[in-house]
Amino acid sequence: MEPIKVSVVINTLDRADQLERTLESLRQLRYPAFEAVVVHGPCRDRTPEVLARFAPAIRVGTCPQANLAMSRNVGVVMAQGEVVAFLDDDAIPEPDWLDRLAAVFADPRVGAAGGFIRDRDGVRFQHQAIVADRLGEAQSFPQLPADPGPGRYFSPTGTNVAIRRAALLQIGGFDEEYAYFLDETDVNLRLTDAGWRLVSVPDAEVHHKFAASNLRSTDRVPRSLHLIARSKSYFCWVNAAGSHSAEAIRQELRRFADEHKAKIERFLKRRKIDAATAQKLLAEVEQGLADGERDAALPRRLLSPPGIDSANGFNPSGARTGCLRICLVSRHFAHDKAMREAAAGLVATGHEVTAIQRGRISLVDFRDGVWLHTVMPRPAAWTTFLSPGLLSPGKRFAAAVAAEIRRIQPRRQFQAVACPAAEAGGLDGIGMPVLAIPTDALERRLTELVAEQRR
Repeated sequence: MEPIKVSVVINTLDRADQLERTLESLRQLRYPAFEAVVVHGPCRDRTPEVLARFAPAIRVGTCPQANLAMSRNVGVVMAQGEVVAFLDDDAIPEPDWLDRLAAVFADPRVGAAGGFIRDRDGVRFQHQAIVADRLGEAQSFPQLPADPGPGRYFSPTGTNVAIRRAALLQIGGFDEEYAYFLDETDVNLRLTDAGWRLVSVPDAEVHHKFAASNLRSTDRVPRSLHLIARSKSYFCWVNAAGSHSAEAIRQELRRFADEHKAKIERFLKRRKIDAATAQKLLAEVEQGLADGERDAALPRRLLSPPGIDSANGFNPSGARTGCLRICLVSRHFAHDKAMREAAAGLVATGHEVTAIQRGRISLVDFRDGVWLHTVMPRPAAWTTFLSPGLLSPGKRFAAAVAAEIRRIQPRRQFQAVACPAAEAGGLDGIGMPVLAIPTDALERRLTELVAEQRR
């Protein structure tokens, strides 16, 4: 059976560095039938240079405004896949992300699917199964409730959602009134109202690095709140008017305003913003709520169903064949020249590489095509003093590595683990081959391992 064709749409604006890393991460996706479509807004950074570097493996579109819903609609028009998967320009998908999402679309009743999202540290979850209501309020659950409750529905987040293109066109695409915030929540509600099934796929994971933008800083300090407030107000008046009284909607919007006022006061108290910025943000909330109510009286700004542009057909990235999935372990990977060179060589020849090193905090990152995991060995216990060497630093590091491998193995599916011979102790019980390789033979032995895998 032919795999379902998927168009991965990335919408970007002035995030060239993050976009470059996201596009690099698409090279390690295992799914055999996907294309990448990048839609950029009026960028002022080096985004065009990044896009040129990845051409012709990606298709590029432009959006004339800094409007996320409009940019998503441009991507929908360009998409040639049966399914459109949206990925933020500061997000990194796990290698099996598309395999997991695409599988559920074999059921023709499924209109959309969404997976779980890891926070910027790569360990904790930012969002899991999100349930929203007709006022746009959402709650995250470890697993999707069997019965979300009246007026509530599963609402995958825009950084990790796949939507059947026919279903999206049926409901009119994204409403371009949502320049930012709640655009996908509105789509999920309209899909649900139209009778489509929305499916939670927990193991379709994405890492969201949460980069700065013109609307917020990396530590979530707002730079502007007008669009968020306008979208919230518009969403409520458009989607809740049939189920809630005008007084109930106004009460919800007042709660929203009070919530943001309290946040602004906290940012001011912590000196994250100054008094002038606080006053500006407060005024933007009030103006945004008024603008959203006004715009709700106008017709929705939906997408007209486009035809397929046969001149620019599906442009698959192609499946990787003979790919080795390997985990490299080095206590000081960032400073281990031989190990880093070996990793770079494997990445350059199309292999999937994870490296695990030691650090003071637990982190997961994606650098230069390598999944880099930093683990924090547990501190020495009091038993160390009774049994010298029982919990030595080397053994504690090995135990932390073994735990991390077991945690991520369902996603990465390693075929082998390689490490310098001096660090192999303690890794025997991880359930896969451990190659203890002398540092001076590292590159040669990994080359042999690749050749063995391809035979």
